[in-house]
Amino acid sequence: MTESRSFGRSPATLRREREQAGLTQQALAARSGLSQAAIAGSNAATGCRA
Repeated sequence: MTESRSFGRSPATLRREREQAGLTQQALAARSGLSQAAIAGSNAATGCRA
């Protein structure tokens, strides 16, 4: 997912799309160049940790 594509999406949408792609937070972090903590922070807004 590119930055421009993810901009403005809700944390719940980002989490759902990550899960539909079969990616863990760690895998998404590696692909996107973000830290796993940043990915987890976006998921925390939805009340999820995985």
